[in-house]
Amino acid sequence: MVIGKNGIKHSLKGTGPVLGPIQGATYGIVSIQLEKDDLLFCYTDGVTEAQSETGDFYTRAKLKNIFENGFEGSSVYFLETIKNDLFTFTKIQMR
Repeated sequence: MVIGKNGIKHSLKGTGPVLGPIQGATYGIVSIQLEKDDLLFCYTDGVTEAQSETGDFYTRAKLKNIFENGFEGSSVYFLETIKNDLFTFTKIQMR
């Protein structure tokens, strides 16, 4: 996803597996122009499939909800916001 100061600007679609390429697979190419201060956020299913104590998944919708507020400041701060929300959801203790 590409996030700007006003929220999600683009939600990029996958063109094939990122890890563990499959022999003979066909991959598409996508290009996008990032603007100054845009954030390109990439994640794995480990984020969206993280589970709460009750077995609920974190979901892409919950992740996107954070992005709807937009992005201003450092990318480190933005990642800490996501990590804190994810750890609160899963009840993982911060170290």
